[in-house]
Amino acid sequence: TSSNNGRIPLTPHNSLSSTSFATNPTSAAEARLNSQDEHLDAISQNLSELQGIGEALNTTFQEQNTLLDSLHDKSDNLTEQTKTVRRKAERITNRAKWIKVRPELTRWITIRHVRSGLYLCVGGDGNVRLGGFSGHDNHAAVFGRWQRKESSVVGLQNKQSVRYLGQSMLGYLSCSSSKYGRAEEWEINDEDRDTAIMCVGANWGNGGWLEANTAKGTVSIGGYGIEAKNNAALWRITEIDYDGEEDTTS
Repeated sequence: TSSNNGRIPLTPHNSLSSTSFATNPTSAAEARLNSQDEHLDAISQNLSELQGIGEALNTTFQEQNTLLDSLHDKSDNLTEQTKTVRRKAERITNRAKWIKVRPELTRWITIRHVRSGLYLCVGGDGNVRLGGFSGHDNHAAVFGRWQRKESSVVGLQNKQSVRYLGQSMLGYLSCSSSKYGRAEEWEINDEDRDTAIMCVGANWGNGGWLEANTAKGTVSIGGYGIEAKNNAALWRITEIDYDGEEDTTS
């Protein structure tokens, strides 16, 4: 017994117990497989839950995007309504003044249709169309920008015809007026490089966005509101010098 150093002697009984894994490999493998199956089931369940959470988040994000778009449209509508009220108030204020504020020529500009690259031009009959701009002496595509002090609207006087761009008595776009009146008022956003342009007096004072038909080369006054603005043509305003050359630094 001293040679075993106090260890329990190996007997047939405890020998079988210590080697049960080796003598019964099938049951051990089945236990491992069952354990793996349980883990896989748990992972599958977790993935299903994650998928459900992802779908719920996607639905929530879509609803939030729709809500944000709605808020954006409402904000834009409110902005346009505020501008309309401001313009009408400005007209009332100007009519009430004993001394009328005269508009001043602030600059010469060209108005280029962004999509086609063509320019707003005036024919000899006062018709407005899309056309080219050669630069020197092509005054049909040059407009003087007139503006009253502290006013948000401008007048556009064609350099060739010396007539103002505006709305005719029948509601059409024309360049035939010798005076800068209510029908010849325009609103241009100077903060944007490419901007929509509104004829302020169109549609009973609600304004009308300038539209272009590139296939026919025609230009017209369209509707008002956010949807009409989103569908309106974009124009690029470029200041030119008095010699008829575009200022490329603007």
